Amino acid sequence: MPPSALARMRVPALARMLAAAALARFVAMRAARHVLDPTVQARNVRTASDADWRGDFHWHG
Repeated sequence: MPPSALARMRVPALARMLAAAALARFVAMRAARHVLDPTVQARNVRTASDADWRGDFHWHG
């Protein structure tokens, strides 16, 4: 296999890896912010209980 073909195969894999790393970091930062922020926690609890009370969280198998 010529080196150019190897490089062509390697570039999308590298791009996918970098995109996955960036997405993982973004998700981790958001999760950390949500865990640490009491106002976000309070809003999440309120929204979840409201949705549950209205029956919005039923299973759509």
